[in-house]
Amino acid sequence: MLFKNYNSILINYYMFIYIEFKCSYDAVMKNLYVFFLLFCLGIPLTAGENAKGTYIGLGTGVGLYDDSGMLKKEFDITLDKYPSSVPFILYLGYQFNRVFAIEWSFQNYGRYEGSENYAYEPRSVFLGPNLGYSFNDAQFRVFVLFGWALVQGKQHNLKADGGTVTPAFHPALGVQYEPNEWRGVGVRLSLSHDTYSYTVSSYDSQYIDTPRYYSQSMTLLSVALQYKF
Repeated sequence: MLFKNYNSILINYYMFIYIEFKCSYDAVMKNLYVFFLLFCLGIPLTAGENAKGTYIGLGTGVGLYDDSGMLKKEFDITLDKYPSSVPFILYLGYQFNRVFAIEWSFQNYGRYEGSENYAYEPRSVFLGPNLGYSFNDAQFRVFVLFGWALVQGKQHNLKADGGTVTPAFHPALGVQYEPNEWRGVGVRLSLSHDTYSYTVSSYDSQYIDTPRYYSQSMTLLSVALQYKF
């Protein structure tokens, strides 16, 4: 009866969005978060054999960095988009049911080499929700993560502050496979991303600051081995 009532709520809510806000794309996007939460409430949350529990994982993969041409325009430095070292990810979380988990992760995107002996080593720390669904007795799961991360980059051979911690938006998606025969061991494939805006100050002859903004983005495609207790 509870799930039937939620299904009715979902239908009525979707019709309300379509009729009331059909001419406003921004309004619909704002309401999608509420719609998704109602959808999660309407899904049976009974935990399977592998659904609940604490998990930890470690993985590696391919990194990508894009500074929107900031280094070239501001310092005449060219930077490789792919790292010269191996990126890695470490994550720890607790899964409450088939849908919801809370997760912490540390991502090292590797070392990116540039001209003039310049190098950049970004890393990020994330804590937020892991939302998805576990199928086949919780052996197979698809999920998304979203929230805010803290990004810190170490710069070499450039007069700039490389130790500043910057908030960044952190979306991610992935799939994981954890067969019962493996007794808690699983594999996970994920694509994660951190993006934020970097400001470069520029003063004119009147000492008026006219800042320039550059989008900074880091991406990691990783494969991880994990264990659920």
